[in-house]
Amino acid sequence: MRSCRKSKDIGRGFKAVLCGSPRTTSGVGITVSERFSDSIVSVERFDDRLMKIVVAAKERLYHFFSAYALQTGCSNQAKYEFWHLLDEKTAEVPLKDVIIVAGDLNGHVGATNDGHSCHGGFGYGSRNVDGERLLDYAESNNLTIVNTAFRKRDSHLISYYSGSTKTQIDFVLVRDRDRSLVTDAKIVPYETVAKMGA
Repeated sequence: MRSCRKSKDIGRGFKAVLCGSPRTTSGVGITVSERFSDSIVSVERFDDRLMKIVVAAKERLYHFFSAYALQTGCSNQAKYEFWHLLDEKTAEVPLKDVIIVAGDLNGHVGATNDGHSCHGGFGYGSRNVDGERLLDYAESNNLTIVNTAFRKRDSHLISYYSGSTKTQIDFVLVRDRDRSLVTDAKIVPYETVAKMGA
C-alpha cells in the first residue's frame, strides 16, 4: 500500500502537510501558513493517524501533533496502540518545548471536569470510555484540553452532527504551564468554513 506523505499548496498562502494512505478512511494533516514554512524544523509522519510538525518561533520549539483517534466500535487493541504511540511521542518532547495536540480524538470528555484537572469544566454532553482514555492521556502528560476551558454556546463546542446526535470529539491540548498562550478556543461551524472557502 502506497503512503500519501506529501505537502500540497492549497492556496491563499497556505500549504497542507499530509499523512495517510489513499485506500484507507484515516489520514491526518496540518495546514501551515507559507510565512512559517522556513521555520519548520522537522515533519514526522508516524502512521495514518498521527503526525507532528516542529516549528521554531520566539526562541522555542513548538511541536504540533495532528491526531485521529479510532472510533467507538474499533478494537480495544487498535485503540491501545494509537494511544500508546501518541503517549510515547508526547513523552519524547523536551520539557522546555511547547506541545500542541489537535485532532479528532473520538472521545466524549463530558460537560464537567468531575475531578480531572485537565478538563476546564466547559465541555459538552456526557463522558464515555474513549473520553476517559483521552482524559487519562492528558493528565499523565500534564496537558490541558483547552476547548473545555472557555464557556461557549453549544454550537462552538459541538464538532460532530449526525441526525439528532451531537457530540464534541475534536480537541486541542497544550501543556498545563503553556495554558496562558491560548486566549480562546472554539469550534467553527462547518457552514461558516464552507462559506469562507467558496
